[in-house]
Amino acid sequence: MSDPINLIDPSGLTAQDVLNAIAYVSQQTGIPMASFGFGTSSGSLGTAIPFLNHMQVSSRYAGQLSSDQLRALLGTVYHEMTHIQDGTWTSLNNSEERHNQIENDAFNFSLKNKKDFINFNKSQQCK
Repeated sequence: MSDPINLIDPSGLTAQDVLNAIAYVSQQTGIPMASFGFGTSSGSLGTAIPFLNHMQVSSRYAGQLSSDQLRALLGTVYHEMTHIQDGTWTSLNNSEERHNQIENDAFNFSLKNKKDFINFNKSQQCK
């Protein structure tokens, strides 16, 4: 995850940001924790792999994140964790309406919880 030689997250805090977002979403929603990696297809912020309980998040979240980027990360993690919770079959057969609902729920969750998540994220990095 961290790659100090190529100056991608040399301190390793980006991975911690994602782990904190996963923990925060899990605490707030009861959705089980999931594993993650960096790297998605072009233009995608995240991809869920429900049968592996895993998500990939965009490399655009690599590096030091602003508060708006942390909010976007929180929304992406919520979105992908919802797909994981839905399971493989449901996720593969999502209607456009269901996907739009997840997207709207993720956006609203990230707006509502932005400040609380930023404080949570800071508290976890100080440990």
